Amino acid sequence: MPAKLQLLWQIAIAGLCARLSRRPQRLAIFAGAGELPRIAAETAQSRKIDFVLYHITEADLNSDLMADTAIIRRSVSLGNIAQTLQFLQQDKITRVILLGKVEKQRLLQDVKRDAAADEIYNRAADRRDDTLFLQFAAVLRTMGIEILKQKDLLPGCFLPRGTHTIKKPEDRALIEDIDFGYELSRKVGSLDIGQTAVVFQKMVLAVEAIEGTDQTIQRAGIIARNRGGVVCKTGKASQDPRFDLPAVGLKTLDTMKQAGMQCLVIEAAQTLVVNPKEFIARADELGLIVVAR
Repeated sequence: MPAKLQLLWQIAIAGLCARLSRRPQRLAIFAGAGELPRIAAETAQSRKIDFVLYHITEADLNSDLMADTAIIRRSVSLGNIAQTLQFLQQDKITRVILLGKVEKQRLLQDVKRDAAADEIYNRAADRRDDTLFLQFAAVLRTMGIEILKQKDLLPGCFLPRGTHTIKKPEDRALIEDIDFGYELSRKVGSLDIGQTAVVFQKMVLAVEAIEGTDQTIQRAGIIARNRGGVVCKTGKASQDPRFDLPAVGLKTLDTMKQAGMQCLVIEAAQTLVVNPKEFIARADELGLIVVAR
């Protein structure tokens, strides 16, 4: 590129960046199921961040968010991307954050895609979570919209390294399963298959795929006949901090207890824990072990 043309290009880009930086900042919280969108909304309110809640209709919205009439709320569908993009422009959104659970199997069941959703779906090399997300992120980037890291509005939702429950892993076989399952979970995550692996006596009982964590745990419990097991949930080595961080909550613990599991192992400072104090108190009540590595 000639030096003069290159200079003009750099000036144009600098001008665009300056105009974008002067835009009033407005956030869209894309909300799936669970507590995380509620925590993010409360954090945004406490920080005086102007935001609109975009409820993903393929997921059940938290009841507190549903009842809060002070929050501006949009209903958006995984299949109606054109309308979602129209809302983003209409609401003058400059940043988005994606939080909460959306069951991916809905894509295979009852989501009818519009032309914009089809374009994202067909451009993707495969249908893995990361691949589809990056296609959506590329569309937002062309609109000058930034995607925030999930951690940005979830203060205090992580556990430091260590064993956090009263009950400790003291049995040698259990300690070996913790090591074995943790490494297995990381390998599974690196393939973007799922984030959870369940092991017992160094046997792989179940690996998470599209069905989700709870059903993976239930399947493992049936195989082991509720005699024990270690549930390991980790991110990937290439984890995109803007999307799909591993998360656990009270339902995870209750499902583990019902399935006869003994121990939950998560990745310290990387796995989202909804209400950590309540979470650990519930684990102690159920006689489970929680380890962050």
